[in-house]
Amino acid sequence: MPVEPISCKLTANDMAILETILERLPDASDPLAVLLRAKLTVADVYSSGEIPPDVVTINSRVTYRLEGYSPHTVVIVQAELPSEAVPHALSIHDPLGLALLGLSEGDAAAVMTDDGWPRTVIVEKVVPRSDHHRREPAEAARIISFPTRAIPVPFDRNNGDDPGPSAA
Repeated sequence: MPVEPISCKLTANDMAILETILERLPDASDPLAVLLRAKLTVADVYSSGEIPPDVVTINSRVTYRLEGYSPHTVVIVQAELPSEAVPHALSIHDPLGLALLGLSEGDAAAVMTDDGWPRTVIVEKVVPRSDHHRREPAEAARIISFPTRAIPVPFDRNNGDDPGPSAA
């Protein structure tokens, strides 16, 4: 299991999500529960608008590197089993995803990998969730306005089934 850094930064929403996950874990001694309690204990909490942009939050795109491996870019997601809708997703229910949550660019943490050996994970780059779909001005779609005008629609008052308000 990951060993937490001395501190981490969480949005209030991310903190609430972690608290809910912890409450729903059936075994308090589960390694994920231990990690969740440690993370919640040391977290500095920010509003979504005030968290620094280089901090890993839920829905952030993050490039990280495990010691001895090449860098990977993933989106940190809340779902326990990421869907195909989010390519390269890493869940916060996974020890690595949870370890990354709250770290800033350049931060490192120890994490137990699938092969059973502890490795250091380093956050290389974070793209905040608000920037995922934002385009650069040069790439932005251009909006073209066309003049609008009313088009008359013929209406035959004598042959319609509904006599309308004038019948009242």
